[in-house]
Amino acid sequence: AKLTPGAKDLTIGDGLLKSVRVAQYKADTVRVVLDVENIRDYKIFTFSDPFRIIVDVKGERPTEISASAPVISAAPQPLVQAPREILPEPKKEEVPAVKAVSRQKLKPGKIRRIVVDPGHGGKDPGAVGLSGLQEKDVVLSIGLLVAKKLRDEVGVDVVMTRSTDVFIELQERTAIANQVGADLFLSVHANAALNRKASGIETYYLNLAKTEKAAQLAARENGTSLEKVSLLQAVLFDLMANYKLNDSAHLAEEVQKALYKRISSHDSSVKNLGVKQGPFYVLVGATMPSILVESAFISNPHEEAKLTDPKYLELTAEGIIDGVVAYIAAQK
Repeated sequence: AKLTPGAKDLTIGDGLLKSVRVAQYKADTVRVVLDVENIRDYKIFTFSDPFRIIVDVKGERPTEISASAPVISAAPQPLVQAPREILPEPKKEEVPAVKAVSRQKLKPGKIRRIVVDPGHGGKDPGAVGLSGLQEKDVVLSIGLLVAKKLRDEVGVDVVMTRSTDVFIELQERTAIANQVGADLFLSVHANAALNRKASGIETYYLNLAKTEKAAQLAARENGTSLEKVSLLQAVLFDLMANYKLNDSAHLAEEVQKALYKRISSHDSSVKNLGVKQGPFYVLVGATMPSILVESAFISNPHEEAKLTDPKYLELTAEGIIDGVVAYIAAQK
């Protein structure tokens, strides 16, 4: 390995990492030194395409980190993009109704900070509907609504991974959540399938994929192949003890039930596809309960039209918040 000309040491000082030092250790060896602080535990693993070494560290929770309000930006202009790979039609699953929880009486308690992650963005449009509607724009609108309502109505601190049309690497999203000491991580997406009639809502949490369809969806959201997902599953098997699987499953159940209740109260035709598990890059590394919400099928012309309706986006945001509120209430 050869050090790139002009490479410099970096000073970080974020409470976990003090600095990064690089040097040409030998003629064919570059040495990278990470000067750390407040580290309790760590794991090291690799990903390919592109090749990278991931150091997953755990440190003391930050006590005071500023989390500024999301920037409310104008709707991004559509871009011309090639269609994304889409998936076979899923099966419908039944989930019991959920009790309404009063937001006015709720006190956040242990849940003080939530990260809202609108999927894709910038050069990555996500799935694209027949009319050209892009997933990245829809989920940004939903994410901004969720963030505002969580802050104003639930009273928790909210950090967004993006509040404009910018590209954020998947691994950076949970890194943001870890750095700000988030208590929950909510990633918002829109679904797609080969069958244009496929419809419904579903919620995922990180785990080994139990079905081929879950693995296919993870491949699409990860922007990679099924083969790469299989490699990720092997990594996850070794790391599984680090994740709050039970808490993530509980959060996913509450959000899915509440989301279905909200939307079905205005649209009886909506399908409840239930809670599922999958190896999503965007959830890897989160040290807090984390979920991925698939809000509707942008590949279905009927649901694509819904995703352009401000009322539907509002219902989706309300449903996600109802589920979060129910989860928080259950922590007492």
